[in-house]
Amino acid sequence: MIEQFNRNNMIILKNLNYDITILANFKFGNTTSDKQTEQFFNELIAQKIKVINIPIPRKLKPLLLLRSYFIIKQLIKSENYSLIHCHTPIASMLFRINYLFKTGNNRGKIIYTAHGFHFYKGAPIINWFLYYPVEKLLSRYTDCLITINREDYKRAKKSFKEIKSIFHINGVGVDTKIYFPISSEEEKIDYRKQYGYSEKEFIIISVAEINNNKNQILMVEAVKHLVGKRKNILVLLVGKGPEKEMIELIVKQYSLGNYVNFLGYRNDICRLLQISDLFVSCSRREGLPVSVIEAMAVGLPIIATDIRGNRDLIKNGSNGFLVPYNDPILLSEKMEKIINSKEIRMEFSHQNIKDVKKYSEEIINVQMKNIFQI
Repeated sequence: MIEQFNRNNMIILKNLNYDITILANFKFGNTTSDKQTEQFFNELIAQKIKVINIPIPRKLKPLLLLRSYFIIKQLIKSENYSLIHCHTPIASMLFRINYLFKTGNNRGKIIYTAHGFHFYKGAPIINWFLYYPVEKLLSRYTDCLITINREDYKRAKKSFKEIKSIFHINGVGVDTKIYFPISSEEEKIDYRKQYGYSEKEFIIISVAEINNNKNQILMVEAVKHLVGKRKNILVLLVGKGPEKEMIELIVKQYSLGNYVNFLGYRNDICRLLQISDLFVSCSRREGLPVSVIEAMAVGLPIIATDIRGNRDLIKNGSNGFLVPYNDPILLSEKMEKIINSKEIRMEFSHQNIKDVKKYSEEIINVQMKNIFQI
């Protein structure tokens, strides 16, 4: 979360003369490689940023929550933080619980960026039962809430009236100096050769942690339907995660090994996008997916599931297609439609290059600087 989504925020705060302390779980649950995590840790230290490893879990695990609570409690007691910026519901909850009995100016200002509420239209009832009451209760201890999609913003404005400031910004921003369309078809062919891919292959790419929420099984099921009609497709699954072995087993059972490549964690996402022909996001839940925005910046046509966040980015039939997250046959049909039509690919590509401008880092950084200065 810190490395992928908060580098620019750290630069902004440094330029505003803040001393920065990072509290994060560097030990487990990270979507990057262990080597990358260690390199980032050392990079922060080299920048003279104080780093505290804290065992905040991504899921509700009582013992880890209790340990994290007391670490935070001690930090709040010993440090005089003027600003606390949280990025996960559990971390945000722990900080605000620590402020339940503090009054007046006896606490720092809390900003919470919600990267997608766990309660949303169509969410499991248990999510509403567990997460909504907590957010409602603790909203009175939130000075500023940042939402990154329209659905969350509307719900926050309606339900969390205790919060002084509620903003909607378009995610964390994409660096269009890094993510940009490839200059020519010849260059694309040349890069493909460097990776060992043929110019005749239609490359479909998906970038996400391999887990139940990212729903890569939908892609595999769709490919199973598609290969009977198209033999020149190649799917690149980029990412690591707890369900990688299971998805690999299903690919083997379906005899799709020649059509699906598992690339693991990669540092060359932009180049992989540039050599691809289509981006697919299969998620069951999103806030505002960075991977989709990066694919837009590169100019790829996109197929995404019809869920919150994706609907902010993809207008069905304009810059991509939206499909249900449980309909592999329809997904395969939309894939085939894009494969068969260069005109559709060009139309979606041009529209994405146009639409992505409002998601640029330059715009988001200005918005975040203004929020930090409120």
